Amino acid sequence: MPCEAVNYIKKYPPEGKNVFSSYEWSGFTEWQLPQYKYFVDGRMPAWPVSPKPGDGGIVPSPYITHLEIMRAQGDFLKKLADYNTDWLLIPTGTPLDSYLAKNQTIWKEKYRDKVSVIYTKL
Repeated sequence: MPCEAVNYIKKYPPEGKNVFSSYEWSGFTEWQLPQYKYFVDGRMPAWPVSPKPGDGGIVPSPYITHLEIMRAQGDFLKKLADYNTDWLLIPTGTPLDSYLAKNQTIWKEKYRDKVSVIYTKL
């Protein structure tokens, strides 16, 4: 669990309420930091896909979207923007962390330990 990062957030709260975080940490982070709105939590995988308004397609479940973002697949940066994400709390070494650490984006690393990393918007 991202215990050290949670302590950091409590001491230095990031701006904004919309958080993209690890699904596996969702229960812990919601318990420790209930004032934020999280992209996914333990209930999400059970959500069915839904019809896409207008064109008859389907919208993937938030859990599938979460996996694509965490894996830095497709238009993951656009998805973070579309969901009005304010900051990220993710495991170190994930494809998303690796991408953001090496590429100039609107995301800036704010905190890192052996378990987790926090990115905030520039």
